[in-house]
Amino acid sequence: MSVVERHLDAVDRMARGPTALDDAVVRFDPDAPTAELLPSSATALVARVQHHGGAASPFRIRAIAAGQIAAESASRPERFVVDTSSPEGYERSLEGHRGKLIRSLGLRDSRKAFAAPEILAEPGTSALIAQSDTYQVEVIRWPVLGDPSPQGDGLTSTTGEGLLLTPRGDVRACVVVLPDADQTPEQLSGLVAEFPPGQQLARILAEAGCRVVVPALISRQREKRLGRADLTQREYLHRAAFELGRTLAGYEIQGALAIVDWFHRAYPQLPVAIAGHGEGGMEALFAGA
Repeated sequence: MSVVERHLDAVDRMARGPTALDDAVVRFDPDAPTAELLPSSATALVARVQHHGGAASPFRIRAIAAGQIAAESASRPERFVVDTSSPEGYERSLEGHRGKLIRSLGLRDSRKAFAAPEILAEPGTSALIAQSDTYQVEVIRWPVLGDPSPQGDGLTSTTGEGLLLTPRGDVRACVVVLPDADQTPEQLSGLVAEFPPGQQLARILAEAGCRVVVPALISRQREKRLGRADLTQREYLHRAAFELGRTLAGYEIQGALAIVDWFHRAYPQLPVAIAGHGEGGMEALFAGA
């Protein structure tokens, strides 16, 4: 199932609700303008769902959502206009688009600065969890966001965790590698034998002389919530974050950008990059924007 299909399926389930019937339909005026037929949010779509015993021209919410996505895609060239006359003009023309992306992701909070990540290790044990002739691996944790309450001034409310891969020779660059939500940092770092070698991006970069951090993303593990709703970990946390004007992807992007900030402070002479695969690839594109 594609990303779009998963989104439409989630919208469809949300529209039906826990007591809705399979014959949930959307009523609309076939002569209404396109903007009215294609609401701009899932909330608007859900608000138009009615459960009734039969009516003319019933359209499922899935069809409306699919039409909205198609219309948005078709009109994107008209809305995404940039100035290519100069580098300065190009950057200025992107400001509005970047602001909209920031608002959509809920990136409302300032990140905390830190001198270096915390190395996690059991007392009396080595901090290295793996090493080879070309690089070594450590488990790290770093602060991301501060406590927003007046009483928590200076305290950390959100942290990130992952793996730090450090080359044994000269370091040529610093890279954040974001895995897919169904992948672990260990898989991308070459610590899981069954994982295809060609997909071990963090290992490949470390062997090429890059200092690499692989943050852990929230998985798509599915389970019952309070014995009722069957939700993945990601959907469950995204719903809670959305109520506060944030998103799960936004929190994970903040964690990745906190490492980017550290790279720039600690190693200003080195180039910094961010890359990813699957869910992590989407978040890497958002972070790079």
